This record gives sequence, structure tokens and C-alpha cells, in this order.
Amino acid sequence: MLSITNQSPSFGNKYAYQDIMALMSGTHVTGREESVDHTAVKILKKALRKNPNKRYLDNIKAREILEKTHKEWIPLAKRFRAALSKISFNHFSITREDAAMVAEQEAKKFGNEFVEIG
Repeated sequence: MLSITNQSPSFGNKYAYQDIMALMSGTHVTGREESVDHTAVKILKKALRKNPNKRYLDNIKAREILEKTHKEWIPLAKRFRAALSKISFNHFSITREDAAMVAEQEAKKFGNEFVEIG
């Protein structure tokens, strides 16, 4: 089972599948906020801005980078978003447990808990 912690399991160019899918799908995954932010920082190669509106723009920029470099993941991100939306269209209301369940199921479909960005 994928664990949800506040630390990113990223190392080198490998990142948690659920963090990449959260960025690419523009979704909120409860319990993964710090890890997703850490992944965005690594992709952008700069710190995220503190202002919530500017931070949102930073996440969009990270998504754009991922979409350009890994177009093949776009359908996976749509599937990830749809899986979260089956629980609730308000992704902020999804519990840690349900978010972990979705992340685990989607990672299994992908075949790995981590993705490599090259």
C-alpha cells in the first residue's frame, strides 16, 4: 500500500506517481500537499511562491512542463482526476484514506509507485 506522508519519496529524477498525477490533473490529494509541493519545486527548479494565487500559477507551470515532456501521461492524469471525482467533485473534501486508496489503485494500473522524469 502507498503510504501518505508529508515527505516526498522523490530521489534523483523519480517521483511519487500520485504527486505527478496530482500536478498533471490539477487535483488536490489530501495528505500529499507537502510532497506535491516538493515535487513541483524539483520540476520548476525554483521555490514555490508563498502567495496562494502565485503558488497556483507555479503548479500550472509545473503541469505545463510535465505535459510537454510526457504527453503519454495526460490520459493517466485524466483517469486520476476522474477516480477522485467519483468520490467527490470537491477534492478538498476527500479523506486521507480515500485519497490513499485512489492513489494506490491508480499506481497499480500504471504499474509502479514512482515515475521517472528524464
